Amino acid sequence: MKNILMLTTSGKQGGVEKITHTLWKELRKYYSIKVLKISVSNEEVYLYGEDEIRIGNKNLREKNKIRKIYRLIKDTILITYYKKKYKIDLTISIGEMATLLNGLSLDMGKKIGSIHGEKVKYRDKITKIISDISFKRLNRILCISEAIKEETLEILGQEFKKKVKVIYNPHDYEEIKKKANEKLEKNEEDIFFNKNVFIYVGRIDENKGLAHLVKIFKYEEKLKNKKLVIIGPEPENKIYKERLKELDSENVHYLGMKKNPYKYINKSKALLMCSYSEGMPNVLIESLILKVPVVTTKSTEGIFEIINKHNSKVNKINDIYEGDYGIVVDKFDCGSEFLNTITEKDQKYIDSMQKIEKIKIKEFTKKFESKNIIEKYRKEIDN
Repeated sequence: MKNILMLTTSGKQGGVEKITHTLWKELRKYYSIKVLKISVSNEEVYLYGEDEIRIGNKNLREKNKIRKIYRLIKDTILITYYKKKYKIDLTISIGEMATLLNGLSLDMGKKIGSIHGEKVKYRDKITKIISDISFKRLNRILCISEAIKEETLEILGQEFKKKVKVIYNPHDYEEIKKKANEKLEKNEEDIFFNKNVFIYVGRIDENKGLAHLVKIFKYEEKLKNKKLVIIGPEPENKIYKERLKELDSENVHYLGMKKNPYKYINKSKALLMCSYSEGMPNVLIESLILKVPVVTTKSTEGIFEIINKHNSKVNKINDIYEGDYGIVVDKFDCGSEFLNTITEKDQKYIDSMQKIEKIKIKEFTKKFESKNIIEKYRKEIDN
């Protein structure tokens, strides 16, 4: 049996962390697996029992360049140590930081890295030199969408073409559907009773652009009989939190963090997103698995791989893309979310919300299903 090490940034609530946990849960049926967390937080959601190893860093965002290089060297040495200790044959890293460290590790084991962000970014010359060394030492680079693959090759160069491959994130369709059928609490049923609800699920920060939605529901007369339900943690940025409060209205409901968001999505008219940038939004896929359509901004070209049966981009009419499973609009102008008027782009989004009722999902594509994705991972590992 092959010994595999999975590298992840942490176990907190997040898309990359969730995918890491799903991969671990499925791959441990076939291989001996250890999971190494590069950092830890006070809000660890995803745990790995006896398979878990922690380096123990509390903050990955080191600003001081000297300390940043020191941390890279220290973490690389520790990862190499654990690889040798557990006689690791193959290391799989999930996300950009974990992949950087994977490539830098000093042992001779095989290495699979993965890119989950919108694109690989070189922030300065030092980062570029270190990243070039790291990516050249990887045996395979997995991208979670065709769009991210194209962007990655633009940055790394076409000489990496043989190394770069697309494997989508795995999603347990049956588990999601099962959880979606759980009952709501009485006070929650009162909110969702007429299914006149739009829902947002995710982090609450500047990049996610949630304030655009809150503003729309505050000022748009057409939405006065609609509700917006928000599921997610409180914003870390206190200023952003205060600005959101200023936009508060009676038809916006904050439910906080929920272990099972699927039962709320299942009761909604549509899922809304308005991010400025994304990798491959898991929550969009999860919503469509439940046959709940989506309205989203074009935060990545990979969006079209989700909302269409085929990966091709749909026709754009009046700045609105209507797909098989949802509607995509151009990104909002940054800063316009705190205006007390409805802008032209706000109106396009509102028009899309009104059109979403026309989209009926009979069956969502199986291309994101765990069974299919795990088979692709197994082929990479066994080869």
